[in-house]
Amino acid sequence: IAIGLGGLAATLLAWLAWWVARNRRDAARLPFARAWRELRRQGMANDGGEYSDAAWRIVHQALNETAGFVVQRSSLPRLLARAPWLQPLRPRLEQFYLRSDVRFFSLTPDELPGGLAVEPSPPVLAALTRSLYRAEKDRHR
Repeated sequence: IAIGLGGLAATLLAWLAWWVARNRRDAARLPFARAWRELRRQGMANDGGEYSDAAWRIVHQALNETAGFVVQRSSLPRLLARAPWLQPLRPRLEQFYLRSDVRFFSLTPDELPGGLAVEPSPPVLAALTRSLYRAEKDRHR
């Protein structure tokens, strides 16, 4: 019984060490994992209120790294073709880029092309980043 319990304990410890190492490796390697960790580290993952330009840039950088090029609203279909696992998040990504254009390029709703509109209730940046992180994590499992 002692040998069996010792073997079980060794197996469980080895599995735990593998799991921790894998999570750390993914957190250092995957763009959305790094973005989510950075938002949390800077106290920006609070699911409410306005976010700093730095928070928006963190999410943009993770999207750019995932795509392998600088993603803009017009190149969102290329990102989704390259990373089809993000397709379920397409509406939220479209709103993210519309809001980004309004925020960084001072576009007014009248200047948005083709009658596009920014939704009145803002998508929460932290919630979007968390969803992107979860989708990325599911893809790599």
